[in-house]
Amino acid sequence: VLNFTKSSVVQKFVNVLVDRQSHTGVFDGIYFDGVLDSVSWLGAIDIDNNGTPENAEVVDRTWEDAMKNVLVQTRNYYGNNFIIHVNGSYRDFNPQLINGMTFEDVFNQLNASHPDVASQYDSLLATYLKFVKDTAYPRSTTILQGSTVTSGYEPWNLPQSQQDALLDDGFNNYRIMRLGLGTALLGQGYYAYDLNDRWRGQLWFYDEYKVD
Repeated sequence: VLNFTKSSVVQKFVNVLVDRQSHTGVFDGIYFDGVLDSVSWLGAIDIDNNGTPENAEVVDRTWEDAMKNVLVQTRNYYGNNFIIHVNGSYRDFNPQLINGMTFEDVFNQLNASHPDVASQYDSLLATYLKFVKDTAYPRSTTILQGSTVTSGYEPWNLPQSQQDALLDDGFNNYRIMRLGLGTALLGQGYYAYDLNDRWRGQLWFYDEYKVD
């Protein structure tokens, strides 16, 4: 586990990225997954290794500052022509540090029967539009939405008939597919739709995709 609250760790981490990219010369960007703004949910954390865990507020604030530092250092090393894309929490850092954010399965949070579902959607939309509008060029913000069909771990190991049933159910969930697509188009972001976070990457094609 990398402790990004240590500046020396961040420096080493970015140096490794730069070294690998410069040796291959085939990458024009980097994808940071799990860019979280809190880690206190992991339990007691002793940031400074003094034997006493810090309280949750201190841990989360220190970690969020550390994640900002990772992005700042990465941008400083690579410059403005390098694409930095992140997936994680929608924090209030300088959006010019990144080119885009992945909004992964965000509509799973909506409860259609909840009286405030409209305001919940409006909040998600506003956050999405902010990242589409304010991030650095070229912009890469993406809505990655699963079908909301539930499955166990590694569903591709199920018997073929069960796999087929899951995939059929996922493909035919037009309601959630169109909700994600329509929202993505409101901000001219990218869009991907597949089964769920347990089984990504289905190349499903819909009539709506034919429209230019």
